[in-house]
Amino acid sequence: MPKNRSSGPLAARASAHRQATVALVQSLESAALARPPLSHPLRSLLRPYSLSRAQKPALGSSNRLASNAAAAPSLLPMDCQHSTIRSSPGVARRPLFDEHHSSASVLMGRVCNDGQLRLLPPKDQFEWLHRFYSVVDRIIGQHKVYKLYGGAQGFMLSAGVAEPDKQHAASLLRCALHLHTAAREIKLPGGTPIDLCLALASGEAHSGLLGSASLTYQIVGRCVQEAQELLDSQAAIPLLIADSMHRELSPEVTQGLVRLGGVGLDGVGLDLCSQGEQAGVYSLPRYGHMALVR
Repeated sequence: MPKNRSSGPLAARASAHRQATVALVQSLESAALARPPLSHPLRSLLRPYSLSRAQKPALGSSNRLASNAAAAPSLLPMDCQHSTIRSSPGVARRPLFDEHHSSASVLMGRVCNDGQLRLLPPKDQFEWLHRFYSVVDRIIGQHKVYKLYGGAQGFMLSAGVAEPDKQHAASLLRCALHLHTAAREIKLPGGTPIDLCLALASGEAHSGLLGSASLTYQIVGRCVQEAQELLDSQAAIPLLIADSMHRELSPEVTQGLVRLGGVGLDGVGLDLCSQGEQAGVYSLPRYGHMALVR
């Protein structure tokens, strides 16, 4: 986003961007109550500048989202003497936005050799991460892919969530290959190229906005767990494609991939993957010689 200036076209554009973002946040509650929503939260909040003028709702006079959060009954005791959250039937409001996906694709990514980065002062770490995610955002902006989060611990992308895409697996894989190629030119402080690991999976999922303040868009499902487990256990291999995504790809695409073998899914975190279950893992031919960690 352009820096705030006291005058000139840059200041006007920055002000318009801020107003558009505020208006889109204010529209979330009414959008959730009237299906389908005016615009998908991922497209509204993460890509507010790409919306056409016709898609931008008018700026309201009151912050309905904040009012809704303030009016919601508290789940905590009034005296705050107990740390346990108490919920009663009918007390918790529905999410401002949520939807089910019969099939979607997710990507988990992480810079694995970030030791040099962690040695820097926090301000320098933040500046490097900002530059890195600016590059990531420019790349994913060229694909039908959306970033769910990004930080020092890694990032997550999705396809087939914010907008319909029957070829969501292929869309996300193209984006992953774009990131994979660009990573060769991205250097850590000191000049070392980053070691980027990407894990991709597809399947049924559910996504939406969690909470009523400082909203975060999240997605849950077996495919999320598969990608996370592959990233955690097989980070030595730069590109990991789960069998669940491989099945979604066309033969023209899969013929360019090689099977590395199968790994067990432990079901760590979410109890969605059966313990001991073997999942096929694929990658690019250049990594065909790399062995999976059993």
